[in-house]
Amino acid sequence: MRCQTVTPLPSLVFYWVLGNLWISTSASQPVADSSTVPDMYSGQIRIKAAVLLTSGSDLAFDYYNLAPVIDLALQRVLQDYDVSIELQLALYQGQCNVSQAVGQAVQAIIANVDLIIGPACTPDMIAVSQITTYYKLSLLTGAGSLTDSTDAFPWTTRASYNTYSQWLFFVTMAARYNWRTVAVIYDRDDDNNLTNAKSLIRHLLDKNFKAVEMAFKGADYTGFRSAEDILSDLMMQARSKPVF
Repeated sequence: MRCQTVTPLPSLVFYWVLGNLWISTSASQPVADSSTVPDMYSGQIRIKAAVLLTSGSDLAFDYYNLAPVIDLALQRVLQDYDVSIELQLALYQGQCNVSQAVGQAVQAIIANVDLIIGPACTPDMIAVSQITTYYKLSLLTGAGSLTDSTDAFPWTTRASYNTYSQWLFFVTMAARYNWRTVAVIYDRDDDNNLTNAKSLIRHLLDKNFKAVEMAFKGADYTGFRSAEDILSDLMMQARSKPVF
């Protein structure tokens, strides 16, 4: 059975995904006929899952911040689906670290887990997803938002928004009100802001909008022009001004 402030993964989405993962992971090969899928309530289903997150960091999605949500999710999965999940901690100290995440993932695979929960850092998630795709091992993350798509990783489930979907509403609204030129102001030294800004710009250009970029160095902001001056300049070129 192989199965910046960031808001922690909503527990309802999390437990719903966990409760349904057993269907797609009940065998290493695709299920050919629905009659081969066991009855969910014919007996308790047991899943061994590794929690692959940072530990002791200042990140909002650090294990010690998310632990209460994970505990609640496990209780709801057991209550609503009669699925028992045994957790194995696969934590790595400090900030996002691809090497540490991959190392912990390999150890989890050696321990024959059915599911990996995490990582939350986008580079870590992508690296681990490459491994779980090879081993056909399910991975569930509530973050990893700084990449548009996880289509290359069919065994990865991302229960969050991403850099593509988060702009759908804004672009639709801009089209509705005929805001054809949009100024995008962002700090190019901040990876999150840079990624989000570039994603919005791609969206706008794909829909034949005009995107006016205004990038600045946050570290040098004290010696930079005032925000009022920047906005005054951009008002001459754009109708709408998202600010990062």
